[in-house]
Amino acid sequence: MAFRWTPDQIRWYENASKYSAFHKNLAAILIPFLEAEDTICDWGAGLGKVSLELAPHVTQVICVDSDKAVLDMINREAIRRSINNFKTYQADAQENDIFCDVGLMIFFGTPFSLMKRCMERSRRLLIRVMNSDLHGRPHGRETAGEIEQALALEGYRYSRQELEFEFGQPFTSFEDACHFALLYQSERTDDERAAYLKEMLQLTGNETYPYYLPKNKSLAVFIIETDKRT
Repeated sequence: MAFRWTPDQIRWYENASKYSAFHKNLAAILIPFLEAEDTICDWGAGLGKVSLELAPHVTQVICVDSDKAVLDMINREAIRRSINNFKTYQADAQENDIFCDVGLMIFFGTPFSLMKRCMERSRRLLIRVMNSDLHGRPHGRETAGEIEQALALEGYRYSRQELEFEFGQPFTSFEDACHFALLYQSERTDDERAAYLKEMLQLTGNETYPYYLPKNKSLAVFIIETDKRT
């Protein structure tokens, strides 16, 4: 079943992206692998934050997602930034005939058969960014090590980088933080969530976002040469 963003999830992610340089930092790592003539396809784009940062460096960016709400958000942001080489398509990442030079899979790509299908439609490179921290990994989600084994078995040439960036969550109020914890820590009791927030939540002195939940995000970045196999 395709993931569907709720209005709160969209709002939290938008606020987190504005508050930190996470997506700018990640894009800066990827830019050296791109060519000016490239068409990029962001498979399972979500809110497309990295693609928006990469757009000025390539000929065209295509964002594909099955969720119309996030594509509408991307289109509005592209207009706000005066980005003119941007297209969005509402489609399943596995069931379309879109081809590109460089495919992106940002926190998206399970199972490996989906990743392989997108690799087949990415003429030069596929770049996959995934969490390398095993803590809290959703059931059925591959580890970076398992992806590496699968790529080696298929004979793809690739490189892997390990990165860590701050990507915490700002909140507009303490109630906002409690609502966030209720959604993302539903397995905990009310007392456990309250204790967690008491320990981790920081006061910022910022009028818009007075509370902040810090998080260092550990990443594995795969640069896969889809046109070259051993």
